[in-house]
Amino acid sequence: MQSTMPPPALITYSALSPVKELESQTQSLSVCDSQPNGEREKNTQRCGRNNTVNGFGLITALSNKTGLMLRLPTIANEKPRATFVGFKLAVFSDRKLRDLKRAFHTGQIVQFKAYAITRQPNQKFIPCVYLASHVTPMRSEMRKKLPDNFIRIAEEIWLTFKMKAVNHIFSQYIFELPELGGMEMLALEYLLQIFSKYNSKEITLKIIHLNMCNCQDDRIYKYWGTNSVVRHKFLQDRCHVFCIGDHKIGLVSYGEYEACRAVYQELRRHGGCMVISDLFEIYQHEWDNLSTGTTTLLGTSCEQLTKFLSNRPTLFNVFPSKRDVSMQAHLGICNFKSFLENNFHGNLDGSPIYMQWNRRKQMNRKRSALTTQKLKYHTKLQPYSVCLSVLREKKNVAILPLQAIS
Repeated sequence: MQSTMPPPALITYSALSPVKELESQTQSLSVCDSQPNGEREKNTQRCGRNNTVNGFGLITALSNKTGLMLRLPTIANEKPRATFVGFKLAVFSDRKLRDLKRAFHTGQIVQFKAYAITRQPNQKFIPCVYLASHVTPMRSEMRKKLPDNFIRIAEEIWLTFKMKAVNHIFSQYIFELPELGGMEMLALEYLLQIFSKYNSKEITLKIIHLNMCNCQDDRIYKYWGTNSVVRHKFLQDRCHVFCIGDHKIGLVSYGEYEACRAVYQELRRHGGCMVISDLFEIYQHEWDNLSTGTTTLLGTSCEQLTKFLSNRPTLFNVFPSKRDVSMQAHLGICNFKSFLENNFHGNLDGSPIYMQWNRRKQMNRKRSALTTQKLKYHTKLQPYSVCLSVLREKKNVAILPLQAIS
């Protein structure tokens, strides 16, 4: 007998009464910006400790300084409730962060602690029920306690929310990562075949653009863009597969592809952002069967992993304090290892242009570490005048007067 129950996402949306309430509002929603400074904090303090809640929030709206999230169900088969939580930049764990939209995207999940808001008589409409006092990326120990389908349910809720938010106030605050269409794998496979055609891991940009222009599949042609600027950006954004240099484009190594894919999948499993130390622990103890090239790139310390992430800003966004990281793009998945094995006799190394780029990054890392060691040694044992000579070995370093460091 066929079930008459609606899909889980529609059941979830039926509980989103604040969204329906927003549709009848004429005021411009600015999340928390519309409230006078300190007003919400005072309301929060009146509620007392008994109204404190902890949970996980799906970010539904973002401005530079404020955001709004929907509290997610954390127990299997729990009925979703329309509980919205407002948060400000000041409550995020990274105190150096200056712009929420440079760190997060709508549709991502964070962990929060919040207090209930006391509504005053005749107070204008406020979409959130709680105000967060602390917001942080989802910790790995908390993720292990959640249902296996937690992220899938959250993605369903987000898709439904977007669909309902198209024609009302919320839409101007939706700032999400571009979704990859169903054509992504076909487009990547087509591009890889161009390298196979020329039997090389490195070709000129002119050749690849010419082949992209001559693509006979109209769906793929429109997917990656119909002008050269858009097509070039398409290639740049797929830096887990391609490496672009002066007038040339090459393939990355399989280790690069596998490392980027492993980090991406773990970030997605945690809702889009993580604490880097948690990511490192998972990499050390749970990621089995990684190739040697992958482990070499990811490194053997949290600092090396952080540098790997920082060197790939198109894919990963390392926060200012270098403690947290979020997804900066969705990654297209293809049969990259099989392609390299079948077309290049099992050679999984990257193209010359990629190897040159990787060596340059390694040299910069070693030079930076050596400079740091010199600074520590001379600062400890030598007078200020000698320290200046060490500093001048590295260009573009501001030299502070003696009074500034004494």
